[in-house]
Amino acid sequence: MQFAYTTNTGDAATRARYNWVSKQVNGFMIPKEKKIALETGLQKLGLHLNGVSLDKLCSYHQQLLAWNKRINLISRKDEERIIERHLLDSLTIFEVLSFPEGSRLLDLGSGGGLPGIPIKIAQPDLKVDLVEPTKKKCRFLQQVLEELGLEVVPVISKRAEELSKEEIYCGYYDFVTARAVAKPEKVEEIALPLLKPGGRLIIYADPQAEGEKRFKIVERPQA
Repeated sequence: MQFAYTTNTGDAATRARYNWVSKQVNGFMIPKEKKIALETGLQKLGLHLNGVSLDKLCSYHQQLLAWNKRINLISRKDEERIIERHLLDSLTIFEVLSFPEGSRLLDLGSGGGLPGIPIKIAQPDLKVDLVEPTKKKCRFLQQVLEELGLEVVPVISKRAEELSKEEIYCGYYDFVTARAVAKPEKVEEIALPLLKPGGRLIIYADPQAEGEKRFKIVERPQA
């Protein structure tokens, strides 16, 4: 089953926006010290990414930074801390659990693609879907996925509440992630119907905590 959001990039305003952002991204490389910080952080998480995946994370960093000047993807005060506050934080889930090969993962309220895109880069065999209701953010996601060579990742332009009421999505996913979306109780109400029996909801619950305490993980009961 393939779900995708397709945006029309043919109008002049949209083309101008894409061209402007492309110039920002292409105009500078990720600073050496940032790349070193990323590599060091990945090693601490026990993640050993190949060169291609590391380059994709670096490119994603630059895309977030450039697009954030036009679209509110992350807090402006976080722009200098994207690696620590967003990329590495998204990947801390690998300290807590492992994803079986080929698992289906849904990222609720993906926003700028966090944590879904970093997780997909770190484990390419996962089948990741991104859900985001805001049209501008959907356009960003489509653009950055294309730039990263991840066009196979669908972007679903719907509210999370809508998905949980649609039969085709219910019971379809092995994992659902939610980071900075809503209160955990509300997320559980929305997300649990989307999981297969035994599937797990991963809520990035406490940004100040580390390890297992960072997450609230809820398993959908077996039928």
